[in-house]
Amino acid sequence: MKVNEYFGDLVIRSVSNCIFEGGKIYPSNTMPDFYALEMIADGETDLFCDGKKMILKGPVIFWIKQTCKRYRFYSRAQQYHHLWIDYYGERGDRIYHFLCKQYPDCMIPLSEEQKGDILPLFLEIKERFSAPEGYDPNEMTLKFEHLLYRITKTGGNEYYAKGDPHRIYQIWETIRRNPFSTYSPTELAAERRISEVYFRMLFQQRFKVPFQRFLQQSRLDYAAMLLITMPQYRIAELSDRCGFANVSGFSNAFHRRFGMSPREYQQCNGIDKLDENQ
Repeated sequence: MKVNEYFGDLVIRSVSNCIFEGGKIYPSNTMPDFYALEMIADGETDLFCDGKKMILKGPVIFWIKQTCKRYRFYSRAQQYHHLWIDYYGERGDRIYHFLCKQYPDCMIPLSEEQKGDILPLFLEIKERFSAPEGYDPNEMTLKFEHLLYRITKTGGNEYYAKGDPHRIYQIWETIRRNPFSTYSPTELAAERRISEVYFRMLFQQRFKVPFQRFLQQSRLDYAAMLLITMPQYRIAELSDRCGFANVSGFSNAFHRRFGMSPREYQQCNGIDKLDENQ
Protein backbone atom coordinates (compact mmCIF):
# COMPACT_ATOMS: atom_id res chain seq x y z
CA MET A 1 0.00 0.00 0.00
CA LYS A 2 1.24 3.49 -0.85
CA VAL A 3 2.49 5.54 2.08
CA ASN A 4 0.73 8.87 2.54
CA GLU A 5 3.34 11.63 2.56
CA TYR A 6 2.08 12.88 5.91
CA PHE A 7 2.84 9.52 7.55
CA GLY A 8 5.95 8.69 5.52
CA ASP A 9 8.46 10.14 7.98
CA LEU A 10 8.08 7.12 10.29
CA VAL A 11 9.05 3.62 9.22
CA ILE A 12 8.35 0.56 11.37
CA ARG A 13 11.22 -1.86 10.77
CA SER A 14 10.09 -4.79 12.93
CA VAL A 15 7.76 -5.69 15.81
CA SER A 16 8.57 -8.53 18.21
CA ASN A 17 6.88 -10.31 21.11
CA CYS A 18 9.09 -12.90 22.84
CA ILE A 19 9.36 -14.93 26.03
CA PHE A 20 13.03 -15.40 26.97
CA GLU A 21 14.43 -18.01 29.35
CA GLY A 22 16.05 -16.89 32.59
CA GLY A 23 19.68 -17.00 33.62
CA LYS A 24 21.05 -16.44 30.12
CA ILE A 25 22.78 -13.69 28.18
CA TYR A 26 21.17 -12.60 24.90
CA PRO A 27 23.74 -10.79 22.72
CA SER A 28 22.94 -8.44 19.87
CA ASN A 29 23.69 -8.76 16.19
CA THR A 30 25.21 -6.07 13.99
CA MET A 31 22.37 -3.94 12.69
CA PRO A 32 21.72 -0.55 11.08
CA ASP A 33 20.93 2.70 12.83
CA PHE A 34 17.40 2.72 14.23
CA TYR A 35 15.44 3.25 17.45
CA ALA A 36 13.59 0.78 19.63
CA LEU A 37 10.61 1.33 21.91
CA GLU A 38 10.51 -1.65 24.24
CA MET A 39 8.50 -3.15 27.09
CA ILE A 40 9.29 -5.74 29.72
CA ALA A 41 5.79 -6.94 30.59
CA ASP A 42 6.87 -9.50 33.21
CA GLY A 43 10.15 -10.64 34.73
CA GLU A 44 13.52 -8.93 35.12
CA THR A 45 16.51 -8.32 32.88
CA ASP A 46 19.62 -6.16 32.61
CA LEU A 47 20.49 -4.20 29.47
CA PHE A 48 24.20 -3.65 28.80
CA CYS A 49 24.98 -1.09 26.09
CA ASP A 50 28.54 0.12 25.43
CA GLY A 51 29.55 -0.45 29.03
CA LYS A 52 26.43 1.09 30.56
CA LYS A 53 23.83 -0.97 32.41
CA MET A 54 20.09 -0.43 32.75
CA ILE A 55 18.14 -2.57 35.23
CA LEU A 56 14.66 -3.44 34.04
CA LYS A 57 11.89 -4.98 36.13
CA GLY A 58 8.53 -5.52 34.48
CA PRO A 59 6.24 -3.91 33.88
CA VAL A 60 8.42 -1.13 32.46
CA ILE A 61 8.74 0.85 29.21
CA PHE A 62 12.18 1.85 27.92
CA TRP A 63 13.81 3.00 24.69
CA ILE A 64 17.25 2.83 23.12
CA LYS A 65 19.03 4.02 20.02
CA GLN A 66 20.46 0.83 18.63
CA THR A 67 23.73 2.24 17.36
CA CYS A 68 25.57 0.72 20.33
CA LYS A 69 28.67 -1.12 19.20
CA ARG A 70 27.67 -3.91 21.58
CA TYR A 71 24.53 -4.47 23.57
CA ARG A 72 22.99 -7.47 25.24
CA PHE A 73 20.32 -8.49 27.71
CA TYR A 74 20.94 -10.67 30.75
CA SER A 75 17.81 -12.32 32.13
CA ARG A 76 17.63 -12.43 35.93
CA ALA A 77 14.27 -14.15 36.42
CA GLN A 78 13.10 -17.63 35.40
CA GLN A 79 11.83 -16.00 32.22
CA TYR A 80 10.83 -12.57 31.04
CA HIS A 81 8.29 -11.25 28.54
CA HIS A 82 9.89 -8.76 26.15
CA LEU A 83 8.19 -6.75 23.40
CA TRP A 84 9.80 -4.18 21.11
CA ILE A 85 9.17 -2.02 18.05
CA ASP A 86 12.13 -1.00 15.86
CA TYR A 87 11.61 2.19 13.88
CA TYR A 88 13.41 5.04 12.09
CA GLY A 89 12.75 8.16 10.00
CA GLU A 90 12.46 11.87 10.76
CA ARG A 91 9.38 11.37 12.93
CA GLY A 92 11.27 8.58 14.65
CA ASP A 93 14.10 11.02 15.49
CA ARG A 94 11.61 13.44 17.03
CA ILE A 95 9.91 10.69 19.04
CA TYR A 96 13.18 9.37 20.46
CA HIS A 97 14.54 12.78 21.45
CA PHE A 98 11.22 13.83 22.97
CA LEU A 99 11.15 10.73 25.16
CA CYS A 100 14.76 11.27 26.27
CA LYS A 101 14.03 14.90 27.16
CA GLN A 102 10.84 14.14 29.09
CA TYR A 103 12.21 11.07 30.87
CA PRO A 104 16.00 11.33 31.34
CA ASP A 105 16.18 7.83 32.86
CA CYS A 106 15.05 6.47 29.45
CA MET A 107 12.51 4.26 31.21
CA ILE A 108 9.04 4.50 32.76
CA PRO A 109 8.09 1.97 35.48
CA LEU A 110 4.43 0.96 35.15
CA SER A 111 1.80 -0.11 37.62
CA GLU A 112 -0.17 -3.26 36.82
CA GLU A 113 -3.10 -1.04 35.85
CA GLN A 114 -0.94 0.95 33.43
CA LYS A 115 0.45 -2.28 32.02
CA GLY A 116 -3.15 -3.36 31.34
CA ASP A 117 -3.63 -0.21 29.23
CA ILE A 118 -0.39 -0.42 27.27
CA LEU A 119 0.31 -4.13 26.68
CA PRO A 120 -2.77 -4.69 24.44
CA LEU A 121 -1.62 -1.83 22.18
CA PHE A 122 1.81 -3.46 21.76
CA LEU A 123 0.12 -6.77 20.95
CA GLU A 124 -2.26 -5.15 18.46
CA ILE A 125 0.63 -3.50 16.62
CA LYS A 126 2.43 -6.85 16.52
CA GLU A 127 -0.67 -8.59 15.13
CA ARG A 128 -1.22 -5.95 12.43
CA PHE A 129 2.46 -5.86 11.48
CA SER A 130 2.58 -9.65 11.08
CA ALA A 131 -0.70 -10.00 9.14
CA PRO A 132 -0.32 -12.36 6.13
CA GLU A 133 -1.77 -9.75 3.79
CA GLY A 134 0.72 -7.14 4.98
CA TYR A 135 0.00 -3.96 6.89
CA ASP A 136 -1.07 -0.43 6.11
CA PRO A 137 1.95 1.81 6.98
CA ASN A 138 -0.32 4.84 7.41
CA GLU A 139 -2.47 2.99 9.94
CA MET A 140 0.69 1.68 11.63
CA THR A 141 1.96 5.22 12.20
CA LEU A 142 -1.34 6.18 13.83
CA LYS A 143 -1.30 3.11 16.07
CA PHE A 144 2.29 3.74 17.06
CA GLU A 145 1.53 7.33 18.02
CA HIS A 146 -1.55 6.19 19.95
CA LEU A 147 0.73 3.84 21.86
CA LEU A 148 3.09 6.74 22.59
CA TYR A 149 0.16 8.83 23.80
CA ARG A 150 -0.84 6.10 26.25
CA ILE A 151 2.75 5.73 27.44
CA THR A 152 3.35 9.44 28.00
CA LYS A 153 -0.04 9.75 29.68
CA THR A 154 1.23 7.49 32.46
CA GLY A 155 3.27 10.49 33.59
CA GLY A 156 6.63 8.83 34.18
CA ASN A 157 8.06 11.27 36.73
CA GLU A 158 4.56 11.84 38.07
CA TYR A 159 4.35 8.11 38.71
CA TYR A 160 7.44 8.30 40.89
CA ALA A 161 6.02 11.25 42.83
CA LYS A 162 2.43 10.11 43.33
CA GLY A 163 2.76 6.35 43.13
CA ASP A 164 5.99 6.04 45.10
CA PRO A 165 6.27 8.94 47.59
CA HIS A 166 8.72 7.05 49.82
CA ARG A 167 11.03 6.16 46.91
CA ILE A 168 10.70 2.40 47.38
CA TYR A 169 11.48 1.76 43.71
CA GLN A 170 14.73 3.72 44.17
CA ILE A 171 15.83 1.19 46.81
CA TRP A 172 15.02 -1.70 44.48
CA GLU A 173 17.10 -0.14 41.71
CA THR A 174 20.02 0.68 44.03
CA ILE A 175 20.16 -2.90 45.32
CA ARG A 176 19.97 -4.32 41.81
CA ARG A 177 22.88 -2.11 40.74
CA ASN A 178 25.01 -2.79 43.81
CA PRO A 179 23.70 -5.93 45.54
CA PHE A 180 26.95 -6.66 47.41
CA SER A 181 26.78 -3.41 49.39
CA THR A 182 25.44 -3.35 52.95
CA TYR A 183 21.78 -2.38 53.36
CA SER A 184 20.03 -1.72 56.66
CA PRO A 185 16.19 -1.65 56.63
CA THR A 186 16.35 0.47 59.79
CA GLU A 187 18.53 3.10 58.12
CA LEU A 188 16.58 3.03 54.85
CA ALA A 189 13.34 3.57 56.76
CA ALA A 190 14.85 6.40 58.81
CA GLU A 191 16.02 8.16 55.61
CA ARG A 192 12.38 8.13 54.48
CA ARG A 193 11.04 9.18 57.87
CA ILE A 194 8.91 6.11 58.26
CA SER A 195 9.07 3.16 60.66
CA GLU A 196 10.98 0.02 59.74
CA VAL A 197 7.77 -2.03 59.99
CA TYR A 198 6.00 0.31 57.55
CA PHE A 199 9.04 0.28 55.23
CA ARG A 200 9.06 -3.51 55.09
CA MET A 201 5.32 -3.58 54.46
CA LEU A 202 5.58 -1.06 51.59
CA PHE A 203 8.46 -2.98 50.03
CA GLN A 204 6.62 -6.30 50.14
CA GLN A 205 3.43 -4.73 48.74
CA ARG A 206 5.34 -3.17 45.83
CA PHE A 207 7.57 -6.13 44.88
CA LYS A 208 5.65 -9.14 46.30
CA VAL A 209 8.70 -10.35 48.22
CA PRO A 210 10.09 -9.55 51.70
CA PHE A 211 13.03 -7.12 51.75
CA GLN A 212 15.60 -9.60 53.10
CA ARG A 213 14.65 -12.30 50.60
CA PHE A 214 14.84 -9.79 47.76
CA LEU A 215 18.32 -8.75 48.89
CA GLN A 216 19.50 -12.37 48.92
CA GLN A 217 17.92 -13.09 45.53
CA SER A 218 19.57 -9.99 44.04
CA ARG A 219 22.96 -11.11 45.33
CA LEU A 220 22.46 -14.60 43.96
CA ASP A 221 21.37 -13.20 40.59
CA TYR A 222 24.44 -10.98 40.45
CA ALA A 223 26.67 -13.89 41.48
CA ALA A 224 25.14 -15.98 38.67
CA MET A 225 25.98 -13.27 36.15
CA LEU A 226 29.56 -13.06 37.42
CA LEU A 227 29.94 -16.83 37.11
CA ILE A 228 29.33 -16.42 33.38
CA THR A 229 30.89 -13.06 32.59
CA MET A 230 33.85 -13.25 35.01
CA PRO A 231 34.57 -16.96 35.59
CA GLN A 232 37.79 -16.13 37.46
CA TYR A 233 35.63 -15.53 40.55
CA ARG A 234 35.79 -18.40 43.03
CA ILE A 235 32.70 -19.81 44.69
CA ALA A 236 34.13 -19.06 48.12
CA GLU A 237 34.57 -15.40 47.19
CA LEU A 238 31.05 -15.11 45.80
CA SER A 239 29.67 -16.89 48.85
CA ASP A 240 31.31 -14.34 51.13
CA ARG A 241 30.16 -11.36 49.07
CA CYS A 242 26.60 -12.71 49.10
CA GLY A 243 26.67 -12.76 52.89
CA PHE A 244 26.74 -16.51 53.51
CA ALA A 245 28.67 -18.01 56.41
CA ASN A 246 30.02 -20.84 54.26
CA VAL A 247 30.16 -22.17 50.70
CA SER A 248 27.64 -24.92 51.47
CA GLY A 249 24.95 -22.40 52.41
CA PHE A 250 25.64 -20.39 49.25
CA SER A 251 25.51 -23.49 47.02
CA ASN A 252 22.23 -24.64 48.57
CA ALA A 253 20.62 -21.21 48.14
CA PHE A 254 21.94 -21.00 44.56
CA HIS A 255 20.39 -24.38 43.79
CA ARG A 256 17.02 -23.29 45.20
CA ARG A 257 17.16 -20.13 43.07
CA PHE A 258 18.32 -21.65 39.77
CA GLY A 259 17.61 -25.37 40.08
CA MET A 260 21.30 -26.29 39.72
CA SER A 261 24.65 -25.87 41.46
CA PRO A 262 27.06 -23.03 40.57
CA ARG A 263 29.28 -25.55 38.73
CA GLU A 264 26.33 -26.87 36.70
CA TYR A 265 25.21 -23.30 35.98
CA GLN A 266 28.58 -22.43 34.48
CA GLN A 267 28.70 -25.63 32.42
CA CYS A 268 25.21 -24.91 31.03
CA ASN A 269 26.54 -21.55 29.82
CA GLY A 270 29.61 -23.01 28.13
CA ILE A 271 32.17 -22.56 30.89
CA ASP A 272 33.94 -25.80 31.83
CA LYS A 273 36.28 -24.92 34.67
CA LEU A 274 35.21 -23.61 38.07
CA ASP A 275 37.53 -23.17 41.04
CA GLU A 276 35.47 -23.88 44.13
CA ASN A 277 38.39 -23.15 46.47
CA GLN A 278 37.34 -25.96 48.78
